Amino acid sequence: MPKKKRIVKESKKVDKTSKGKSPSMADRLILITQAFLQDLLCAREMFSVVVQMLEKLDDDRTKKIDKIIEHLKTINKKKKSNIKLQDKQKIISNVRYLASNLNKLHRANLMFRCNSLVLLVSKYDEFLSDILKILFKTYPEQLKNSDKSISYEDIADVNDMSDILDKFISKEIDKIIHSSHEQQLEFLDKRLKLGLKDSFSSWNDFVEITERRNLIVHCGGEVNCQYLKSCKTHGIKIAKKIKEGICLSVDNQYFEKAYKIIYEIGLRIGQGVHRQLFKSCVKDADCSLTSMIGVPLEDDKQWELAKVVFDFALAIPKNLVSDDEMHKIYVINACICLKALGQKKRMNTLLDAVDWSSASSKFVLAINVLKEKYEEAEKVMSTMNGKDPINEESFRSWPLFREFRETEYFVTAFKKIYKRDYEPIIPESN
Repeated sequence: MPKKKRIVKESKKVDKTSKGKSPSMADRLILITQAFLQDLLCAREMFSVVVQMLEKLDDDRTKKIDKIIEHLKTINKKKKSNIKLQDKQKIISNVRYLASNLNKLHRANLMFRCNSLVLLVSKYDEFLSDILKILFKTYPEQLKNSDKSISYEDIADVNDMSDILDKFISKEIDKIIHSSHEQQLEFLDKRLKLGLKDSFSSWNDFVEITERRNLIVHCGGEVNCQYLKSCKTHGIKIAKKIKEGICLSVDNQYFEKAYKIIYEIGLRIGQGVHRQLFKSCVKDADCSLTSMIGVPLEDDKQWELAKVVFDFALAIPKNLVSDDEMHKIYVINACICLKALGQKKRMNTLLDAVDWSSASSKFVLAINVLKEKYEEAEKVMSTMNGKDPINEESFRSWPLFREFRETEYFVTAFKKIYKRDYEPIIPESN
């Protein structure tokens, strides 16, 4: 699907490999973060599709069993029946076969749900390992306090000092990854001042998710004293029925919660590390955050997650945002999410807190559309050239104009710009 030029300044995808060049560390960090978040979206989609399929099969087979059993009951009630004993045995055998398969489906459903949670945490571990590699390669001095040593066998076949450095980095990453997930976050907070513990409200929930993952991997989901102790230490509220020996599962609500929390912590780490390590490249981080992460979520109507993205964006210190215009772009996108979620009062409060007096026409249009001042929006839109800063594809597809497109005001302005009637176009599938 071609990229959409929007009110936000469109980013150029940070992948220079197509030009025969390896991406820089800064570019690589952006790509790693985007890929990780995309993997989480794919995991969520897979969970939704497979669970629905398993539950449908479960329901279909349960209905078949119930139907056959009712049929057998009806036969048994009759004093005389034309059904032979042999046929009855076949029916009973069929019931047993279906029941056996039903038990397998139940078990498959349970295993898939648990393994889906394991997948989320495994993707996070992989992502964190890549982040640490970039950190140590960019700033090898971060290894100064490392207590790691390298044996003669490790360096016997190295060609130069960079190979030795790679071995040190590998050992240090291995040490960090094998510490607790809480210790990993504390390491990043201490080294890069990301403020995760102070700003990430779901810190304790993240700890519980990783502890539950450990239970699934090592204990088949059976609660142990370590899990209970960790929950108590972090003030995590758990149901009274959860005691040592109880098996924990992963229902739909829990998976959705885990997915959102791991998405948010990955976003905060990837963006935070980039802005701290590569302060001269914050523009790239801004463009990635909007065009490659936040806006696609709006396109998919994942409003709550998109709001998480733009709430985070609005909390970024001003010295780590490229300019005031980018901050305004964050505000507009956050307001789109608030409006879609039915939080218009909060949307208006956020809009009114910003000084728009010197804002360009694209922002004036956005504000009028958000506040549903469609007559004013038509006047502003009619003055645009239809190419820059907002092109035709964006007018047709951007969620900002979702309701505005259904009005005569939009149709009139569109005709003034493009000299033809507005006709919705069905998007092509990928």
